[in-house]
Amino acid sequence: MFLVPSDSCDFGVVSPLGSGKKDILYSSAALSAAKFLTEVRGLPLSDIEIECSGRPFRILRKNGRCGVATDRFSFISSCRELIRSAELKTTTLRSPLGKIKVCKADRLFSFCEDVLPELTLSRDGDDIIGSVVFEEKEGEFYAVSHFCRAEGAAESFVTAVAVASCLYFSGRYGELAITVRGTVYDIALSEYGLLVLDRHPAPLTLYAPDIE
Repeated sequence: MFLVPSDSCDFGVVSPLGSGKKDILYSSAALSAAKFLTEVRGLPLSDIEIECSGRPFRILRKNGRCGVATDRFSFISSCRELIRSAELKTTTLRSPLGKIKVCKADRLFSFCEDVLPELTLSRDGDDIIGSVVFEEKEGEFYAVSHFCRAEGAAESFVTAVAVASCLYFSGRYGELAITVRGTVYDIALSEYGLLVLDRHPAPLTLYAPDIE
């Protein structure tokens, strides 16, 4: 990923994702770039736009941390499904990548890796591109996921946004802490849709030429 000048935004990012990818995959790249500028370079930025693949991403700082504004996934339907003799309530969301099934579980460990792909199956012929299962522990959320086609990037970010979208549609309010593959995402409702912050340490760089 390279930071470059931008005509329409404060900064631009050139990413190996290439052109033609969905916007949601660039949200994580824009957030990483903003964290580098503020936490490594120390620039006093509070509200900036970063361009990725011709699309502007708004970055806001909250409690001293960077967050990227992104849209919620839209609700399609909820139903009960029989998976391996267990009845599960699943919610189907529409994301920029395709439809994602989300299910809340009492215990995540009961969802082994071969069950998650099974949740992507559809009797109605829906093109489900991923499944997400999450649980709640002491007010925080933990999620596992499987994607048939995640285009090789930002799976954890997409998973966290899917869980947050599902919870907010169910009437949940306030900031959510969602852990996916060891990364904690703090997500809150904002005027831009969702504001997503992660708890990764300051980004590292092996080579960082001076910004002129």
